Amino acid sequence: MALDISDLLIVEKRFPKPATYRDAIYKLGDFNIVPKDFAYNFVYIAGLRNFLAYEYLTGC
Repeated sequence: MALDISDLLIVEKRFPKPATYRDAIYKLGDFNIVPKDFAYNFVYIAGLRNFLAYEYLTGC
Protein backbone atom coordinates (compact mmCIF):
# COMPACT_ATOMS: atom_id res chain seq x y z
CA MET A 1 0.00 0.00 0.00
CA ALA A 2 2.82 2.41 0.78
CA LEU A 3 4.10 2.08 -2.77
CA ASP A 4 0.68 2.70 -4.31
CA ILE A 5 0.14 5.70 -2.05
CA SER A 6 3.54 7.07 -3.06
CA ASP A 7 2.58 6.85 -6.70
CA LEU A 8 -0.82 8.48 -6.08
CA LEU A 9 0.70 11.36 -4.10
CA ILE A 10 3.11 12.14 -6.91
CA VAL A 11 0.33 12.10 -9.51
CA GLU A 12 -1.92 14.24 -7.27
CA LYS A 13 0.82 16.85 -6.86
CA ARG A 14 1.39 16.78 -10.65
CA PHE A 15 5.03 15.84 -10.35
CA PRO A 16 6.60 13.77 -13.14
CA LYS A 17 5.30 10.19 -13.09
CA PRO A 18 7.86 7.77 -11.64
CA ALA A 19 9.01 4.86 -13.78
CA THR A 20 9.24 2.38 -10.91
CA TYR A 21 8.05 1.95 -7.32
CA ARG A 22 11.60 2.61 -6.18
CA ASP A 23 11.65 5.85 -8.15
CA ALA A 24 8.33 6.86 -6.56
CA ILE A 25 9.81 6.61 -3.08
CA TYR A 26 12.94 8.51 -4.09
CA LYS A 27 10.74 11.26 -5.51
CA LEU A 28 8.80 11.56 -2.25
CA GLY A 29 12.08 12.50 -0.60
CA ASP A 30 13.26 14.68 -3.46
CA PHE A 31 10.00 16.67 -3.45
CA ASN A 32 10.04 16.99 0.38
CA ILE A 33 6.81 15.05 0.86
CA VAL A 34 8.66 12.88 3.39
CA PRO A 35 12.13 13.46 4.85
CA LYS A 36 14.78 12.55 2.29
CA ASP A 37 16.67 10.31 4.73
CA PHE A 38 13.50 8.35 5.43
CA ALA A 39 12.72 7.94 1.74
CA TYR A 40 16.23 6.77 0.92
CA ASN A 41 16.08 4.17 3.72
CA PHE A 42 12.49 3.12 2.96
CA VAL A 43 13.24 2.53 -0.72
CA TYR A 44 14.28 -1.03 0.08
CA ILE A 45 10.59 -1.81 0.67
CA ALA A 46 10.15 -1.62 -3.12
CA GLY A 47 12.71 -4.39 -3.54
CA LEU A 48 11.03 -6.46 -0.85
CA ARG A 49 7.69 -6.03 -2.58
CA ASN A 50 9.15 -7.22 -5.86
CA PHE A 51 10.78 -10.21 -4.19
CA LEU A 52 7.58 -11.22 -2.40
CA ALA A 53 5.45 -10.76 -5.50
CA TYR A 54 7.86 -12.81 -7.62
CA GLU A 55 8.09 -15.61 -5.06
CA TYR A 56 4.30 -15.69 -4.75
CA LEU A 57 3.77 -15.87 -8.51
CA THR A 58 6.37 -18.56 -9.10
CA GLY A 59 5.33 -20.64 -6.11
CA CYS A 60 8.90 -21.02 -4.85
